[in-house]
Amino acid sequence: EGGSLGYFINLTPIASAMLDEAGVDVSKVEMVKMTNYDPTVVVREQVDAIVGYASNQPQSLKAQGLPFSEFLPSDLGVEGTYNVMEVNSRFLDEHREVAADFMRASLKALQYCLDESDACIDKLAKLAEDNGQGAAFPREQLARTWEVESAWVRESAGGNPGVQNESMWEPEYALVKKYGDVKELPAIADMMDADLVADLYDGDTLIWKAK
Repeated sequence: EGGSLGYFINLTPIASAMLDEAGVDVSKVEMVKMTNYDPTVVVREQVDAIVGYASNQPQSLKAQGLPFSEFLPSDLGVEGTYNVMEVNSRFLDEHREVAADFMRASLKALQYCLDESDACIDKLAKLAEDNGQGAAFPREQLARTWEVESAWVRESAGGNPGVQNESMWEPEYALVKKYGDVKELPAIADMMDADLVADLYDGDTLIWKAK
C-alpha cells in the first residue's frame, strides 16, 4: 500500500487473490501497465513490484545476483493453473481430428524437449534470433525458464502430460468468478474437452502416429 505494482496485459485473478489474502487495499496501490518483461525495473526502483512468471523474471534476477523478494501463490494458500491450448469450439466440433493431431504433435514436441533439453533450447534460441527476437529471448534465459518448467511437468501428479479434468480447474474457476470481472461464467464442462488429449494415450504412452 502506497507503492506501485507493475502488471502485464491485465492484473490476473490469481494476483488479485494474493493481494486480497495478504490484506492489501488495492485502492492504495498504484497499478502500472508494463511494456516489457524486464524484471530489473524493480531493483532499479522504477516500480516497487511486478506480477511476474515464476519460471522467468525471478530466474533472471537470481542469475544476475540481484536482491529481491518473491511471493508465490502457494505462500498465501492460493491455488490455480495456467497455460492451456485454446480452440474455437465450433472448429473443434467440426474438425476434432485436426485438433487432436495438433495436440498430439505438441505433446510429441514436449517429450522431445524433456529428453533433449539442450537441442530443444538451441532450436528455440535460433528461431528467436532468426526472427529478430534474440535479445528478448536469449539462450541462457530460455535455459533457465525451461529448467523450472520442465521440472513442473516431470513432478506434476495426476497422469500423463496435457491431460486435465474438471476438478483441476475448480480453484482457478473460483478465482475467475470472484476476481475476473466476468458477467457470466459458463460451467467448466462447457469450456473444456477432458477427453481430447486423454484419448491420445495408450496407458502412459502417446499414440504416435495417429491410427
